[in-house]
Amino acid sequence: VQNLCMAQNDFERRLYEHRQRIQHEHEKSLKQLEVREIIGPVPQREKDELLRRHLAELERADKRAIEKLDDLRFQQQLELQRLGIPDMYQTSNIKVMHQQRLTLLKILKACGN
Repeated sequence: VQNLCMAQNDFERRLYEHRQRIQHEHEKSLKQLEVREIIGPVPQREKDELLRRHLAELERADKRAIEKLDDLRFQQQLELQRLGIPDMYQTSNIKVMHQQRLTLLKILKACGN
C-alpha cells in the first residue's frame, strides 16, 4: 500500500511540474511581448491569441492529467484487489471510492502510518 502511495505522489509531482512548465513558457512569451512593446505597440488581438493558446494548452494538459489519474486509480484498485484488501475493485462510483479510501486509511493507521 505504501508503494502505491509513493507512486501516486511521484505521479502527481510530475503532473504539477508539467503544468508549471506550461506556465513558465507562457510567462516567457509574455515577456517577449513586453520587449516588443518597447519598440512599438503590439496588437490586442495578438495578446488575446497568446492568452487563448495558453488556456487551450492548459485545458489539454488538464484533460490528459484527469485521464491519466483515472487510469492510475483503476490500476491501484486492481492491485489492492489482488492483494486481497476488502472492498477493493475497479469502480468510478464516488460512494464506493469513498468507502475504499476509508478502508485504506484504516489499514495505514493500523500499520503506523
